[in-house]
Amino acid sequence: MSTIGSERMVKVTGDQIQEEERQSHERSSWSDAPVDILRSILCRLFVGDAATFSAVCKSWRLVTIVRSTIPPPVPNPNDELTTCPYLLLSNKFFHPLYNASFQKMDIQKLPKGIVHVANYGWLLIARGRSIMFFYHPFTNRRIDLPDIGPLNSFKLITFSSPPNSPDCEIVRIRRDVSDKIVVETMKRGKAEFSTSLVFRDAGSFELSRCNPVFYRGKYYFIGSEGNLVIYDPKRSKPRRTGSPKHMWGHVSYNDCQYYMFEGEGDLWAVFVAGRGKELCVCKLNMEKMIWEMVHNLKGRMIFVSRTSSFIERTNVRGADNKIYFPKFRENNVLFYSLATKKFHTFERGSSYDSYHNSKQMLLSVWIKIDPHHVEISEEGISW
Repeated sequence: MSTIGSERMVKVTGDQIQEEERQSHERSSWSDAPVDILRSILCRLFVGDAATFSAVCKSWRLVTIVRSTIPPPVPNPNDELTTCPYLLLSNKFFHPLYNASFQKMDIQKLPKGIVHVANYGWLLIARGRSIMFFYHPFTNRRIDLPDIGPLNSFKLITFSSPPNSPDCEIVRIRRDVSDKIVVETMKRGKAEFSTSLVFRDAGSFELSRCNPVFYRGKYYFIGSEGNLVIYDPKRSKPRRTGSPKHMWGHVSYNDCQYYMFEGEGDLWAVFVAGRGKELCVCKLNMEKMIWEMVHNLKGRMIFVSRTSSFIERTNVRGADNKIYFPKFRENNVLFYSLATKKFHTFERGSSYDSYHNSKQMLLSVWIKIDPHHVEISEEGISW
């Protein structure tokens, strides 16, 4: 009898303990989680998930972080941190999906000058009247170029491959006194430019401010009406395409900005007019040699700027089907959504018809780590 009573007492006592533990667990809340743990979680979230995190409760909304160092730039094609371009702002790297700047402690301040083009992780910078050099901000490497003459003599410039590779070629375009388009090239190891093409039949073809793109062994120049001139180094005569007026017959081309770039084996372009009130994404049909509109990026995101543009795939929720500009509203990066056809920021719920009243940082450049050319030897830093 006493044994059974004891068993009942133990059982009752055990049930009471479990009930008390359950009630205690219910009384405790995730809102009471230690701030250090919450901060550790928050600093690993991309900006869309970070906004959801802050909306959970008041205590989570008060959690703040300071991102003072850039994540190690270890190239990994499957890593969202390194496949997504950074926006270089002086000696800081802005990551658009984190909506935050990272300080890379060993980077020197961005050398003074004008960045003309950025690709393969390198910047091509001009300073003064005739000084031009390559700069790699991830390693602080610099490649000085020979005196190439007056920098105001050319309108556009690009390079075909990383400047530390043996097959790198710099191409610049200018108009001569007789209004002909002149294409000049300088291969690595050479000390001066040589004329490769004189386009005498340029006619009404007016070069835009978009740098040419080296694509499938040819150079593509986009005109102020969206038409193309294609220069094949193996041929003496360039090819020219018609103007895509079937897409934008109502738009004034004088107001248009063009961004052209290669991605996933295709040639892409973004046309922007009216400070973003009109925008379309196009892909070149290589068989018909016409621009075709793209209405959905299908898991991709685009980054555009005067000096560099990229298209990348992403698995980050809410980051795809958008075009990211080097522009800010209240310190938040501005992007255009192809789904809503509006401009937005991640931190605010507002939408905007254009990028009017946005802020663009001077010397801001989209730059991407090239996973194939991160290690730069001492032998590879001379032209």
